[in-house]
Amino acid sequence: MADTNIHDKFGFIKIDNSLACKENVPNKLADITNEKRRILFVTPHAALDVFNKSKIRVAVPHIPYLSLATLAGVVLQKGHDAKIIDLSISPHPKVDLEKTLREYQPHAVAITCTTALFPEAKQICDIALQEVPNAFMMTGGAHPSNEPIRVLHESKFDAAIFGEGEITLADIVMGKPLNEINGLSYRHKGEVFINQTQEFIQNLDELPLPAWQLYDLTKYVTPRLTSRKNPVGAMETSRGCPYVCTYCNKGVFTIKWRSKSAKRVVDEMEYMLKCGFKEIHIWDDMFSADKQRAKEICDLIVSRGLKFPWNIYNGIRVDSVDQELLNKLKAAGCYRVSFGMESGNQKVLDGIKKGITLQQGREAFAMARKAGLETLGFFMLGLPDDTEETMQETINFAKSLEPDIPKAGILMPLPGTPLYREWVEKGIVQSFNWEEFVFHAPAKVYKHPNLTYEKVFAFYNKFYKENMLNPKFLIRRLVRDIKTGELPWDIYYFIKTMRYGW
Repeated sequence: MADTNIHDKFGFIKIDNSLACKENVPNKLADITNEKRRILFVTPHAALDVFNKSKIRVAVPHIPYLSLATLAGVVLQKGHDAKIIDLSISPHPKVDLEKTLREYQPHAVAITCTTALFPEAKQICDIALQEVPNAFMMTGGAHPSNEPIRVLHESKFDAAIFGEGEITLADIVMGKPLNEINGLSYRHKGEVFINQTQEFIQNLDELPLPAWQLYDLTKYVTPRLTSRKNPVGAMETSRGCPYVCTYCNKGVFTIKWRSKSAKRVVDEMEYMLKCGFKEIHIWDDMFSADKQRAKEICDLIVSRGLKFPWNIYNGIRVDSVDQELLNKLKAAGCYRVSFGMESGNQKVLDGIKKGITLQQGREAFAMARKAGLETLGFFMLGLPDDTEETMQETINFAKSLEPDIPKAGILMPLPGTPLYREWVEKGIVQSFNWEEFVFHAPAKVYKHPNLTYEKVFAFYNKFYKENMLNPKFLIRRLVRDIKTGELPWDIYYFIKTMRYGW
């Protein structure tokens, strides 16, 4: 096996020229000259299964995948044909997959996956090769972006796209020789090669609009806990994050922050509403990196008279907001903001290079409440410097912030993160069974420096018990429910959640 240790300390891929192919590598799609090339995009069935045993299972949003809609838009823009099959909402995924492959007869199949979904992505690849043996099989997403060589050694894929995929995918579809396509790892004559990284799209306004028409929106219903109206659509207004938190992988968009203009953002929002979405969730890593742009987006929504519920689902940093921005978000129809606090201990925060303070967290939550926004707080347990004492501090700090929704996960050192590389080198990571790399019900993937797995998981349960069964939280929630009419929904979801244990 070729050396797969090709990442620097930030998780970025380092390309060694010895891994490049020295000869021309034909692209089988170049042979298709008398018809449109048909590209089938696939989302694995288990995309939502990673939450099955978690406390948040009843709140997981069911929405069409933005990444596939965006990539399909590129294929359509190039004059070819695209189809999306989302197996995560299929009651009979294998049957539906085989039927789609037989009927559509794709020239190429593109499967997206995170680390935990890679085992299923391999199975989908195998099934596809049985139905359409001559199709070009490729994968992309978070895991292939961080392990582009390894995924080919562990599967039958012809190629793995790493990093930002639009330009790379367009080159593949247009039939460019594989050795000339940046951002691509591929198989040739039994060996695996990797090309240079792809240049980033500097002007995100040039991206085609996502091909939402390829989804049947009636099949997507998001729980009331995380939405106001259905169907819900995901949206990106920027890419990248300039911060270097040790647990976060940067394999796709890296630390270079780029954004769509405020006008393009609101134009795209209008387009999504015309496509049939009733609510929009912002999935950026750094929506408010440029506060002025964020404020301009809000102003444009108001000036155009657009009225729809939206929220900043993926979270914004507590050091990137001010009262004016939060007030404008509320005025523009945003009803909830999520903040990534992670820990209630400053030393633990500093250890993961989060770059924020506990006081900044207190101020951000207070300003959001003052603006009339709901808040969701993200926290993590089992961080590298965590002890039983610091995890209890995190639980106590979460309670003190009074978020409308407190949410905790268990640390997972994902491939491509500085933490993963450090812990692999130290022998702390003890399993490479990728399907176990999940945040809410992890197996014993690693041996924590200070804690047993059982103790971390016990505090994970304790976090939810002390936060969501806290009398102050229940009273706040009751008052909110009476004002908003949400009480029946909260009772319904509380009962559903009880089976996961309190």
